Amino acid sequence: KTDTRTVRIGAYDPSHSPNNVVTTSKFTWWNFLALALMAEFRRMANLYFLCVAVLMLLAEETGWYNTPYPSIWTVGVLAFLISISVLNAGLTDLKRHRADACMNGTPVAVVSRPDATKLRHIRAGDVIVVRRGETAPVDFVVLAGAGEAATCYIDTAAIDGETSLKLRRAAPLTQAWQDPKGDADTSTAVRGATSLKASIDCDPPNEHVNAFTGSITPEHDGVKALGKEHVILRGSEVHSLWTVGVCVYAGFETKLARSEERRVGKECRSRW
Repeated sequence: KTDTRTVRIGAYDPSHSPNNVVTTSKFTWWNFLALALMAEFRRMANLYFLCVAVLMLLAEETGWYNTPYPSIWTVGVLAFLISISVLNAGLTDLKRHRADACMNGTPVAVVSRPDATKLRHIRAGDVIVVRRGETAPVDFVVLAGAGEAATCYIDTAAIDGETSLKLRRAAPLTQAWQDPKGDADTSTAVRGATSLKASIDCDPPNEHVNAFTGSITPEHDGVKALGKEHVILRGSEVHSLWTVGVCVYAGFETKLARSEERRVGKECRSRW
């Protein structure tokens, strides 16, 4: 692992995520039964009754000791309850698969690559446009905003639960195209962003949604510092007319995906 990642605007690095696909489903068709049964027997009650059923079957087969009632009752009830639970898990995960397919197929505006038309196509280095009411599809550094002084407002309730709007600023490049002064037309900002020759150095992918450290280095210019006020995270809703930015984290590299992955991991460990 390296201490920094470098993203070049309009260019793709093969060491970065190849797409923006994020899956929330737990199972696939080939591992569903095994993983679902493992999840069921993580529950102490199910594990206890499984052990009781095995001991009762052993008593009936060997005659070493007596059981108060036939094992079929314990085995039958346990099998019935686990079957219902596994079926419910399967139906729930099927809904997740459908929701993932819908989300990953959402149309997006990737202005640096005409062939990238869906959310799943975005990758680090792509220049995107996000308009009012749309949800940020990736973690991106703001290059231009329709608000006053190249700013935009976002809602991060889906990430941290906070409902108050937060202000985000464009990277400090001091370019005229960054501040359209409220103009609804994005063409000037898009031309400026896609023609910009610059690289961004930032933290490697991590789960810290309230932190971002980086810098942007335009060609023939000095290094400009970047902070969390210059970044919009996946899951944020844009409340300004529009904003233009460059993707720095996509797919499972986004902070939202990393934080969710860590939370699920803690839940799994706590069950044991």
